[in-house]
Order: sequence, then structure tokens, then C-alpha cells
Amino acid sequence: PRQKNCASSKTTLSDFLSLTETCENAHWAPQSRRMEAKYWPYIDFVGHMETIDQDSKRLLMKIGAWEKYGKSGWGENGKEAIFQPHHTAIHATKAQDRLRSYYTPELELKVDQYCYFDYMIPYLNLTRSSIFG
Repeated sequence: PRQKNCASSKTTLSDFLSLTETCENAHWAPQSRRMEAKYWPYIDFVGHMETIDQDSKRLLMKIGAWEKYGKSGWGENGKEAIFQPHHTAIHATKAQDRLRSYYTPELELKVDQYCYFDYMIPYLNLTRSSIFG
């Protein structure tokens, strides 16, 4: 049975993934478990971290808040739009290499299985990616 609001001092990704098998928490629950399927057709906006700059602008424009809250006032000098991409900084992090230091092919498969049904929800428009190819 799944527990709710459980805490743990688990420190590795493997430990954390094991915790998700017994501990239910909205912060890491797959989207497919957070809402009944009958409500998915009513979702009219889904943003993705990979395109946060474009998606945040689209959302703020949709609700009429882009000019006041998104177009400027951000960044070091306060003149940038919200979530401006910093391509050089993103590439410099070598995120793929960092992911490989935490994941194994087995852990990647475990995460993929955990989130499997999210990829089946067309409203989320999720694309699978692979760390190990």
C-alpha cells in the first residue's frame, strides 16, 4: 500500500526511486495519477521545461499578462523577458553527462516505466528522450 506524506533521508537516485514505489506524493506523482482521465480534454495549456521561454510567453499572452509581468523586469539588469534562454549557459552545464552520473540504464528504464502512462496522454504532448541512446 502507498503511504502519503512520507519523508526519507534517501540520498541516491536509486533510493529515491525505491521510495516512490511506497510513498505517494504530489511532487513526484505521474500526471496520469493526479487527475481523472475524463478531465484531460479540458486542459487548455501545457508548458514544458524544455521550452519554458516560449511557453511562459504564450501563457502570459493568453491571459493578457505578458506586457506587465513577462516582457521585462527580469534578468540581472531587469530588462530581460521572463525565462530568457541562455543557450551558452545551458550547453556549458553538460547536462547529459551529469545525468549519466546519476542514472544507469536500469534506472532510466525504471523512470520510463513509472511515467509510462503520462506519455500516453495526448494532451501533455510529451516526447520520450533517452540518456543512454
